[in-house]
Amino acid sequence: METKQEQILKIRKKVSESNIFIARIPKKTKVRFQEIAKDEFENDYGMTLKWMLDFREGLLSSPNQIIMEQMEVLASEVASLKSQPEEKEKKKVIRSVSGKPIATKEE
Repeated sequence: METKQEQILKIRKKVSESNIFIARIPKKTKVRFQEIAKDEFENDYGMTLKWMLDFREGLLSSPNQIIMEQMEVLASEVASLKSQPEEKEKKKVIRSVSGKPIATKEE
């Protein structure tokens, strides 16, 4: 009968360095992962995992960076609006046939 260490060594030989075995995955999570792999990556679990890790790193490594960039865009838009001259109220002059002003009207 094989000892536990011999069984572990056999398993290690079967699983190369590029393979991974994950246990205790909730059933719904496993199904979602398999659906993503099937729909987006043609059942390539490795690329699916890589995509998820890349997404997580991009999202969580600097979550404030996106907010800061949006704030900079808003600040530049506000600055450009402040630099524009304000429009004065236009008054429409009502003239007679001869061209003399009769009254003014605010628009």
